[in-house]
Amino acid sequence: MFKNIINGSKILMNFLEYDSRKTIFEAIMAEFFSVLCSMIPMFGLYNIIENIVYKDNMQNSFAWAWIILLSIVIKIIFHGFALKLSHKVAYNAVFEIRNRLILKFSKLNQGYMEENSSGKLKNIVFDDIESIEQFYGHQVPEILSSLGIPLFLGIFVFITDFRIGLVMIIPILIFLICLRKTNLLQNKNFQKMFFIQQNLNNAMVEYINAMKEIKIFGGNEKVFSRFESASENYKEFMVGWFKDSRHLMTTSDIVLASGVVFVFPVAGYLYILQEISMVKFLLYIFISLCFYSPLAKIPQFTDILNINVHIAQRVDFILKLDELSVCDNSRKICDISNNISFESVYFGYGGESVLKNLSFRVNKNEIVGLVGPSGGGKSTIVKLISRFWDVAEGNIFIDGVDIRNIRQETLSKLIAYVTQNVSVFEMSVRDNIKIGNENATDEEIVQAAKDATCHEFIKKLPNGYETILGKEGVGLSGGEKQRIAIARALLKKSPILLLDEATAYIDPDNESKLQEALSRLMKDKTVIVIAHRLSTIMNADHILVIENGEIKENGRHEELINMKGRYSEMWDAYNRGNDWVLGRGVK
Repeated sequence: MFKNIINGSKILMNFLEYDSRKTIFEAIMAEFFSVLCSMIPMFGLYNIIENIVYKDNMQNSFAWAWIILLSIVIKIIFHGFALKLSHKVAYNAVFEIRNRLILKFSKLNQGYMEENSSGKLKNIVFDDIESIEQFYGHQVPEILSSLGIPLFLGIFVFITDFRIGLVMIIPILIFLICLRKTNLLQNKNFQKMFFIQQNLNNAMVEYINAMKEIKIFGGNEKVFSRFESASENYKEFMVGWFKDSRHLMTTSDIVLASGVVFVFPVAGYLYILQEISMVKFLLYIFISLCFYSPLAKIPQFTDILNINVHIAQRVDFILKLDELSVCDNSRKICDISNNISFESVYFGYGGESVLKNLSFRVNKNEIVGLVGPSGGGKSTIVKLISRFWDVAEGNIFIDGVDIRNIRQETLSKLIAYVTQNVSVFEMSVRDNIKIGNENATDEEIVQAAKDATCHEFIKKLPNGYETILGKEGVGLSGGEKQRIAIARALLKKSPILLLDEATAYIDPDNESKLQEALSRLMKDKTVIVIAHRLSTIMNADHILVIENGEIKENGRHEELINMKGRYSEMWDAYNRGNDWVLGRGVK
């Protein structure tokens, strides 16, 4: 247990920069002086009691009273200063760790992001990291205070009378036995608690996100039952944990609260035997009343520390995950011919094969369409080109250079990627479009918006191009978001264009205009298009039929139709779908 806490504390301290470690040390020293000041009232009280009992030098008692008052004021000042320093470190650490995690996520392969739910990642970045603040802001100085005061008092008592000191240790031994057993239960249950919490968080996020579908289709009882079940599991787990540890917690609390019960009989007996004076008898009773109360905070500190240790280990695990590798000889591509080639590429998710020995070539300024059933690997192909993942086997080349040897910033500039699920950020429309090119002028932004057929609806927004979008701003339809994404791609002017169902949400009134915009966007570019609307790729230079991770057919539209194969069947089904009329079927 203690080894785990020590290792976890080292990880927590390693998260800090040098200046923050120095500040934490200053906070510890300030708290140390605060603890020293808290000892002065004990010595002052001893002298005051002695003067009162023996009616000797009462003027000295008043002097000690002033010393006690002054020491209390100084203690408060040092303690406040220690908390100020520790909280400064705490909030800086929370800021830095969150930034490091977000930056780390951007460097991990997309597989990690898709394998871990948004609820889990949100829980780590916000809730877990917020808990770490307690370690830096409270535990570092306050544990010293909670341990320092009993330590100095214990040393004082042992020096004055070791018999009383031995008696005072008895409740501590009982307390430590209970604490150890409680911590063993914690170590046993912590990982399971985090897992159950994540399930509850995921169920809650799923329920909230699915509220629209629930209202449309019903099924609230079934969806809510998953959240209710996750909530019930969490409740039962926590109640069971408490039942297992309640006797230990109660015993330690009672023992620490009753420390005077152990000291009073022994001190009284020694006083009757006249081995200690009345002054020391009263002093020991008073010390026994003050000695154990700081120790009562230790279980709370160990609970929080254990939580923070497990959080620190999880965060450290993420920060040490392998990033997408970049070879030492990675370089920029200067003479761009924009050729893309797959050579014997294998790839899969979680042991499940998706692409199998895939090889094809896309020449400069060619338009290649990818079609096929869902789950066949089409989106995976364009994601691999963008290097969301690295291939398991084989190679992907751009201009003869393995993309693993191309700098990430260069690859990002080479590729514009428009998907069917577009994100807009909580910023102005102008800034959302400007993501495509941070150096774009206002005229270029407006022209890109016009070319993407979104200028008209932007003008109708409350503040035009300055309208704030996103969660707290104005909401856009799926088609409007898609046109914003196309405006970004137009502005980016990348030589390689990847379109993954880029027209999925476009309404019929704007489809012809958008097709014109896409034609302008695709001019003089190397383009790979994923489409379920087969009419959008009729004029492609090549069409690849992807099924079960393999190329089943390859050719131009007319060639594939004449082959009377899989593509021909898809084309017939597509035309039947266009001829379908509500209530009457196919015309």
